[in-house]
Amino acid sequence: MIDSSIAYNYRSDKWGRGSLKIHSAFEYVTPGITYDNVGAQYASYDAIPAVSYDSGFFVASEKRAAVFNTAHVVQTLDGPSVSSSFETWDIGADGVYSFISRFRPRFNTAPDSGSAINSWRENLGDPFSSGANLAASGA
Repeated sequence: MIDSSIAYNYRSDKWGRGSLKIHSAFEYVTPGITYDNVGAQYASYDAIPAVSYDSGFFVASEKRAAVFNTAHVVQTLDGPSVSSSFETWDIGADGVYSFISRFRPRFNTAPDSGSAINSWRENLGDPFSSGANLAASGA
């Protein structure tokens, strides 16, 4: 079982780390839903998942990152995030203190809400100390 990953975002030209328990990752090619075949896959229009009309759900042969989860169910990795977090790296140099007075996260789609917890440590390898949980403004 896989429980962590790294990913490259070609738009931002950066690497990221994720934690998700899965059995296998693969590229999923969407079958696409049309008015002609919707009745064969869903009993009614109300049974169709609530997705936007420009979603890949309706586009045939669109490639999506996907996984088999621990329940052996295929899941695509392109839906909305219900809860997520990120952690910055250690910054600064040995022998001096470094401080960040502000930061501004950037999102492809802004979340409904957010918060930030400032953390610090004096030496690499020491446990982190945490400060107040601050609500993100403009989230």
